[in-house]
Amino acid sequence: MFQKFQVKELVFLAILSAVLLLTTAITVAAVMYTNIFALRQLLAAVPFAFFSAIALRKVPKAGALSLIGILTGIVLLFILPVLFFNQVIGAVLAELIALLFFRSYSTKKAAYLAAALYVPLTLPVTVGFNYIVEGQTFLEQAGSWQIGIGVTVATVVLSFVMAALGMRVANELEKAGKL
Repeated sequence: MFQKFQVKELVFLAILSAVLLLTTAITVAAVMYTNIFALRQLLAAVPFAFFSAIALRKVPKAGALSLIGILTGIVLLFILPVLFFNQVIGAVLAELIALLFFRSYSTKKAAYLAAALYVPLTLPVTVGFNYIVEGQTFLEQAGSWQIGIGVTVATVVLSFVMAALGMRVANELEKAGKL
């Protein structure tokens, strides 16, 4: 189940993590300190699902998504500590779920599922962290159950759509011999 990473795979994942941070910084920086529930996750779903799908097609090994979570999380730790835990826990959980269903990334469905679940699984971490640190319940964080459910569903849908788009791009890159 676990295969060793080659140096070129580690370099690819590190570069992709940097790309993720740069693309996310453009959108999320504008809303970083707002109190709108899950807005950061909604915006982060676009690049994270898209590029994670491509990464898992290029490096279809257990631990690849977790490594992306760790690499992006280390940088985000200095910005906002909860983001470190979001990244790492979201990546590990997404990877565990995908590997429990498919046992490896040998199928495209496994890579798609892990990439699509990555950002949505950061939502419970945020809710839990805010509850522990600030004592706010889910409803207090969201403002209303309609906003909480609405933004959560939008994040999940956008993440699955962007993962599908990432898989499609990965297919084309693979056909062209570039992946």
